[in-house]
Amino acid sequence: MKSTKKRMIFSMLSMALCAVMLIGTTFAWFTDSVTSGINRINAGNLDVELYHSNGVANDEAVTAQTSLFGVDLWEPGVIAYENFKVANVGDLALKYNLKMSIGGYNTVKNTDYNLTQVLKVAIVDGGFSGDRAAASALSFDATLDEFVQGGSLLAGEDSSFGVVIYWQPNDNDIDNLYNLNNGKESSDGSALWVDLGIDLVATQLSYESDSFDNLYDESAVLPAQRISAVVSDLSQPLVIKNGSASAEIPAGALDGQATSNDEIALIVEPVGKTENSATYDISLMNITQDQPIESTSSVVKVTIKADKNLVDVKAYHNGVAMAKATTGADQTYNYDPATGILTIYTSTFSPFKITFVTNKPAFNCEDVDAPTVNVYHFGASIPDNLYDIMNADDARVLNKAVKYSATEEEKANIENSPFKDYQVDYVISFNKDVKCDSLALAGNYGDWGWIGFDIPSFLGGNVISDGKLVAGSQIRLLSTVGINDYTYKTVCKDVVDFTCGAADLDGSNAGTTMTIQLRIYETDGGVETGAYIVVDTLNYTF
Repeated sequence: MKSTKKRMIFSMLSMALCAVMLIGTTFAWFTDSVTSGINRINAGNLDVELYHSNGVANDEAVTAQTSLFGVDLWEPGVIAYENFKVANVGDLALKYNLKMSIGGYNTVKNTDYNLTQVLKVAIVDGGFSGDRAAASALSFDATLDEFVQGGSLLAGEDSSFGVVIYWQPNDNDIDNLYNLNNGKESSDGSALWVDLGIDLVATQLSYESDSFDNLYDESAVLPAQRISAVVSDLSQPLVIKNGSASAEIPAGALDGQATSNDEIALIVEPVGKTENSATYDISLMNITQDQPIESTSSVVKVTIKADKNLVDVKAYHNGVAMAKATTGADQTYNYDPATGILTIYTSTFSPFKITFVTNKPAFNCEDVDAPTVNVYHFGASIPDNLYDIMNADDARVLNKAVKYSATEEEKANIENSPFKDYQVDYVISFNKDVKCDSLALAGNYGDWGWIGFDIPSFLGGNVISDGKLVAGSQIRLLSTVGINDYTYKTVCKDVVDFTCGAADLDGSNAGTTMTIQLRIYETDGGVETGAYIVVDTLNYTF
């Protein structure tokens, strides 16, 4: 890297470790945490402590003055580690959660490049004691905000683990994107920085018994965790991350409600969850002035990591439906099924309710006697006429075929079904690489009759390699041959047979396991969103 590059400063906040007593309608569970300045014991003898070791310190109690990881200047190749010990020093069994949360960071100006993207975390059970080579050989499969370590401890027990942070050098000069050289600036005019906190919270574990059993506290939940960021300049944007949630506060949005050096916290607390909905209390808090920020002068972008592939996702704020949009306008939301990220745009806070559909449509499934199907061999392209596939001259007996049909109840209620406009398709995958011309996929789709074809070699991308379908790659049958108008309503009302199967063409796939999934894909205005429901899964070994 060029000698003129500015220093990238990795600012470690002192350990901000806070606990909140969660109160239900009539219950208040014992909780505890390690917090700034002192160890706050919220009630009784539920008592948790946090210690660290790093080659210099040895089982030293973590306090507000503790300096962790010992690195101020980060660049590609730098590694730092800390060994932590969570100790139950009380006399009640507890469950705990420890995570590294991001209080704030800046970016390379006019981009989203920031240090949270390049600093990766590895966890070592029992603690890390190796050298640089051993550290760099670890599996760094989590980012800073993805790191989490949880467990349970009986009275007197402790648990130890190492946390290793690594700026793993990237190929293709990616790291130089984060180098403030050649006229590049940061979003706030300073060197690149990120504020970190280690958060440890604990609550009751179902272990001790009363007159009936040991389940009286099974619904106890871990307290919410407050992660704060310091406002250095109100005229600059501020980003706060709290585990799987984050808030992007525009410049000037906190004028009149905060001053420079105030600590602003993002709190995202799940306060209710049912099979089809989740309710969140999302708030901004001025920790320094000890008051909530109920509204801002501009829209705050809040992201929450939910489950992937949720369908029919809707958001409500104070009971009022929010509009689905990607414009960033106030009181709008959007959801990415591939990542599970839910984004809410709001200038006012709490509560928010998210609803979605988790039930599946009801299908009958039955094996089909092995039919004979004409197989089309693709060669290099899709034929102009699909009937060329249907009338191919290579007749093959399928090794396996399975038929799905909607139940009579589903057919009767199709007009009221939330799935009626969703696309229906089969998805096929294999546990081993499969030669493109060695295996045929087939289906019977109502008026189309049986359609059979070998695996096309032109699928490309990461699906085909050296003339083989890569193990685990997925093929959608209907989409592959250009049939994209089979909705759930169509299948329920008009299609008698919706059948899928496969044939081993040359006998080379003996021992290969095929997975057949029947899926329905969510649509919005006739366009697929990417979310889907797996109705059923079948495995067959040739």
